[in-house]
Amino acid sequence: MDNYNITNHTNEEEEIGSFIEIGELEVGAEKNIYWLSEDQIKRHVSKLFMFSEVTTIKQDLYTTALTNLLKKINFLELHQQLLNNEITEEEFDNYLNHDSVKYTIQMNKSISTLEKHLIIQIISRIGTDIKEFSYSDIEELFSIKYNNLSNTLMIK
Repeated sequence: MDNYNITNHTNEEEEIGSFIEIGELEVGAEKNIYWLSEDQIKRHVSKLFMFSEVTTIKQDLYTTALTNLLKKINFLELHQQLLNNEITEEEFDNYLNHDSVKYTIQMNKSISTLEKHLIIQIISRIGTDIKEFSYSDIEELFSIKYNNLSNTLMIK
């Protein structure tokens, strides 16, 4: 844990910017001034940027999953129309060929180790055990290639 109460710095260090005052607290007659070193500030700023990056990656994963679920629903509805003879096979093929963005899930995304761990977090947040998913379920949901899944994901 970082120590934020730096009491033995010199005026010279303060003048050259080694420490930055972040606040003060008076308790009775005692007054404490709290300082952070430049290194402490850099570490905290670095953590903030990493948190921001993780948040962005999670949002992208959520967006991909929702988009792919919508595509799957669209495909299943179209397939149901075919099964109910509401459309012909030719019409079915035409829909798929002319509006593939609406019906086709591309599974070509490479993922990092961080993304693998975030996928596990996302799945657990929806209240489902990762073991209930197959590789193909996760590939389809997050548009990832099979060879990008490793033993990191403990699934069937």
